[in-house]
Amino acid sequence: MSEFVRFRYHDRALLNALARVFDAIKAVKNNPGAGNDYDLAGLRAMLPEDVSRNFDWPERIEPQFDPSRPVVVARPGTYIGHRWNFGAVTELIEMGDYKLRECVAVDDKHAELRIQTFGYPYGGLNHFIALVEGFGFQVVGFNECGKYEAVDT
Repeated sequence: MSEFVRFRYHDRALLNALARVFDAIKAVKNNPGAGNDYDLAGLRAMLPEDVSRNFDWPERIEPQFDPSRPVVVARPGTYIGHRWNFGAVTELIEMGDYKLRECVAVDDKHAELRIQTFGYPYGGLNHFIALVEGFGFQVVGFNECGKYEAVDT
């Protein structure tokens, strides 16, 4: 199944920066033989400075989640407007049961982050929403389990 987060973008260069970061994360996530070593310093260097300030970057990234314990997957959109730790975003992406597909403009005002899920629960979309919002884009909706929902704005 194909899930996505749809958002309104206002700057094509910033959208391209998000796509580059998404592709760098995808290169690790979609290549299980390479391990799950996300270069957070390298990813941070890819972010425009004003975007980098929208995330927490602790000196040392401690694992946020214990893989032996269940993780509650909140309904998409639950954390719209919340600040996230970038390490937690990559950790949740790594734990998800999906492949990353693409970050693509669908018209001159909207774009989507797309993933290909393998099962349910697959890990949710909230960390992708956090990534989009960190770039200053407005989430307008998401598709989960074949059902598109608009976000009330």
